[in-house]
Amino acid sequence: MFFSRSQISKIGILCIPLLISCSVYPHMGNATDKIKPYSYLTVEKSDEFNKFGNPIFKVSIYENGVHKGDFKTVIGRANTQMLDRSIPGNHSPLPNGKYSVDRTWVYSPTYEIGEKFLPIYPLFNTRRSEFGFHLDPSFEKDKKEDGTAGCIGIISIEDRDKLFNFISRTQPRYLEVNIK
Repeated sequence: MFFSRSQISKIGILCIPLLISCSVYPHMGNATDKIKPYSYLTVEKSDEFNKFGNPIFKVSIYENGVHKGDFKTVIGRANTQMLDRSIPGNHSPLPNGKYSVDRTWVYSPTYEIGEKFLPIYPLFNTRRSEFGFHLDPSFEKDKKEDGTAGCIGIISIEDRDKLFNFISRTQPRYLEVNIK
């Protein structure tokens, strides 16, 4: 089949945008392309309590959609669990929702943080801030200091290092907190 010059110019005007969109957006081509898997973390309340009555929470890690393990943590203090989680300064657990997770930890000279602090950032509006993962060095040692001021307190150095290495290696897309 042959086209006249006027037909070619009309067809060319129609085809050029299609060619540009295909080259600029190559990922939009095939509907059967697989979605790339990714890593994420979740936090849920367990049925356990420590010796001071502080509830134990479970941080679950997922790599490429596959559950890879759990870590026991504390969030808040035994006497702050029922407080309004939207009020700053009351040491209640962090609010439910999705958070972004920093990729690297920062040094903290504060004893109750256990030297390494890995920040997390709410992906929703809240008046509270400065959340993160850190060791709870007073876990089951000092009733007054057992727990955290709202952060996710990991109960052993070994687990903290494993969790921080997982986060550094897989760069999870988010942390979802659902602790009612």
